[in-house]
Amino acid sequence: MTITALRDGEGRLRGFAKLTRDITERKTAEDRVRESLRARVEAENFYKEVGELVPYGIWINRYPEGDNIFLSQCYLDMVGMTREEHQGYGWKTSLHPDDRETCVGKWLDFLRSGQTDWEEEFRVRDKEGKYHTILGRGRPIRNKEGEIMAYGGVNFDITRRKAVEESLSQLNATLEQRVAEQTVEVREALETVNRERRRLYDVLETVPAMVCLLTPDYQRPSPTALFERNSATRKADTATNTVSGCLSRATSASPKKCSRPANPIARRSTLPTATLSTPTTSPSPTPTRLAPHS
Repeated sequence: MTITALRDGEGRLRGFAKLTRDITERKTAEDRVRESLRARVEAENFYKEVGELVPYGIWINRYPEGDNIFLSQCYLDMVGMTREEHQGYGWKTSLHPDDRETCVGKWLDFLRSGQTDWEEEFRVRDKEGKYHTILGRGRPIRNKEGEIMAYGGVNFDITRRKAVEESLSQLNATLEQRVAEQTVEVREALETVNRERRRLYDVLETVPAMVCLLTPDYQRPSPTALFERNSATRKADTATNTVSGCLSRATSASPKKCSRPANPIARRSTLPTATLSTPTTSPSPTPTRLAPHS
């Protein structure tokens, strides 16, 4: 409500004018804005507190410029910088010289391309001069209408993980080299064994003797093919000579003993000499006496 004094041309008071307006909507809007600002401040304080719980923490960059406006205090303590020194693009001074151009360039490419996610590994120098490997991840922060308000993200210190990965990579390389060397040695050994086995088989096939090859489970031995052939020939010759000698003596005047030749195998002088031990010859059977013809 507004009250205004009414005066005449000589300045004498003549009365008052009252104007009443309904400002309910305006007051409601002001209260809504005030409540929104208060909630925003509380939310910012909440997220700041949460950000401090994350190692090397949370960062917020302005849209669309992409310069930094907030970073967790724990990260600032690590790099030894104040918030004012780090704001804007001051953060790039803590990057490793070999990573600086690449990291900043990829961040600017992300801003121009409108991508939904950003991820990059880079190294930062702490206040003692040591470098830490950081994994940075970020994405646009949007309002209810889908409009980008800012960019937010988080930094993770992965220095220990990178050291473990490097150690495992070196260990795997060493193991692969050793396996390759052992494989070559085993292959050469197998080739030598197979070559010697073939030579042994070739020698055994030339031996006219009983060669017993026992398996680890002591299976029945097998003679060589040459011994089987020569053994059968010797048995046939022995039987023929015995029968012939008995028949020739049976026709003579005086009866004589029919005996088996003492060494029928000696007649086969062409047989090669065995280089391995031959089986023991069983004693000759007792000769059979034939009765004289009447």
